[in-house]
Amino acid sequence: MYSVFTKNAPAPSGPYSQGSSAARNVYISGQYPLMSDSKTLVQGTISALTQQTINNIEAILTDVDLTLQDICQATLYVCDFATLPEIDKVWEANFEKPYPARTVVKVTELLYDSPLCVDAIALR
Repeated sequence: MYSVFTKNAPAPSGPYSQGSSAARNVYISGQYPLMSDSKTLVQGTISALTQQTINNIEAILTDVDLTLQDICQATLYVCDFATLPEIDKVWEANFEKPYPARTVVKVTELLYDSPLCVDAIALR
């Protein structure tokens, strides 16, 4: 197993890696809609926040020569299920069929006062 790290996505806020790789699996830690050079939450609509989160995941995958299309499973943590239609529009614009499996979990609060967080598993 080895750790995955890129400067093109936000650095971890604690004792964990942006991702880790074991055999064919690449596990991406929960990503937030943060600017890659800071711990600043992107301002804007839920669509803009979702896109930034996906951009951060894509940057981590790029560092290990993978793309969003290599994601086989994602977990989406949201504070409000009412945001799902807008999130789904951004998701559909970034992923091709067959879409990765996805679980959506409603939570009461996330780090950085973020409305969403996404973790993912990709395969080589």
